[in-house]
Amino acid sequence: MALPHWHHPSHALLPKDTSLNKRLRDRAKLANLGWDRASNSIHLPTLTENGEWLYRSPDRAGINEAMANMFANIPEALSSSTDFLHREVDLPHHDPLVYAQYATSYYETSSMQSIELTGESKKRFRYFYLVPDSKSLAEERESASYDREAEELLGESKENLSKVKTTITTSTAISNVNHLRAYLANICAVIEAQFVCDLALVNIHTPAMFIVARTIALHLSSSSMRAHLKKSNRPHKPLVLWTVQMLDQLSILITHPLQHTKHTFLLANGKINEIASDKFTEAFELLDDCVSTLRKFECGTGTIPSCPLLMADEAKTARSKLDKAPKRTAGLDSSAMGFTAADAKRQRTGKPVDTTPSADDLSGTLIYSGTDMMPSVNEANPAMRLCAARQRVGRNCPRGSPFKIIHELHITKCPDATFAKWSALVDQTPGLDRNRKVVDPVKVSARMSKLASSSLSSTTAAKAKS
Repeated sequence: MALPHWHHPSHALLPKDTSLNKRLRDRAKLANLGWDRASNSIHLPTLTENGEWLYRSPDRAGINEAMANMFANIPEALSSSTDFLHREVDLPHHDPLVYAQYATSYYETSSMQSIELTGESKKRFRYFYLVPDSKSLAEERESASYDREAEELLGESKENLSKVKTTITTSTAISNVNHLRAYLANICAVIEAQFVCDLALVNIHTPAMFIVARTIALHLSSSSMRAHLKKSNRPHKPLVLWTVQMLDQLSILITHPLQHTKHTFLLANGKINEIASDKFTEAFELLDDCVSTLRKFECGTGTIPSCPLLMADEAKTARSKLDKAPKRTAGLDSSAMGFTAADAKRQRTGKPVDTTPSADDLSGTLIYSGTDMMPSVNEANPAMRLCAARQRVGRNCPRGSPFKIIHELHITKCPDATFAKWSALVDQTPGLDRNRKVVDPVKVSARMSKLASSSLSSTTAAKAKS
């Protein structure tokens, strides 16, 4: 008679007396598996000498202390290296909980929604915790006192010790490509301290996350990318936030084996080939997409896609501008903004225009401060075309709403494609902005986030079918 699935020999459990250090060592390996793209197979990583020593201690406190020492020794270990990425390493000073999370391989499973990690408990490890400290945060850490460490050194009895620090403070100062390169270098350095890594990215036992971070770092450090960033007069923050978002998503996919208890048992029993590998396939397809996006961006033939982190940052900036804007009780003064008043508009021959400024004339969704004609989206289908004259503050539409193009001012009522195209135009055009007295930036970000999620789901579904 066949054994039930949960009694099958291939799913034999670890002995009940399996030591803590062995379990944590296996979890660390499970979080850092290698991937062979040629054969679509998973491979065990190889611990370095430091990595082996991490798990010699029989208790959690000893393992956490060894992990903290490993982090502290990384700069000295790389000091004589000539590798380009080793020269970028700038590790932050971590709170004790970060070392414990990493030593336990307790990784976050949900995507970042804001660079400030708003609303997160920070109880699980994110690679984002490796972002270098800002100057202010570094100074804050230097001046902060952690009494418990001093008390332990002085031999204070356990019942009198201060409460263990369980909070995590991370820097959000990652707005340029130099910060991003240091972040990528930190990811690679930490993995490299624990596991043997092939800098040429050929060895199949090299941890997948190391390959991901170094691959992206290579493209961000290329001569063509550096040249493009020097010539570009656009801010680099969209590139930075998008890359952070992609790294976060890739890490979730790569550490996915940790989410299933049986995978730890399979690894311990030498049955690594039975560990589900679909997330690795998905991760490296996403990496290919990332590389393609970076190549198009550096060649000037593509743009950086939107993402939740970027949209949250844009919404925050919009709210900040709105808070700083002077409060007015009267209607919008178009002349103060440099707009032509309605009675000075050019009259069209044979087409009477109502030249009386009304509340509607001044309630457009777009503000344009340029001296030339306001840019517009070229759309052949009238049902998808937004009336630029109706949308611009201080302008009138001579045809009026009966004309078969979109005169609707509410952003939720125009088609998705139209909304996306105009949003892109606003983002890319200096002097063109939304009228925040009519358009709520939060609603704009929410809709963009929904469209981005829908697009990502569609792309994933299409790849699954193919």
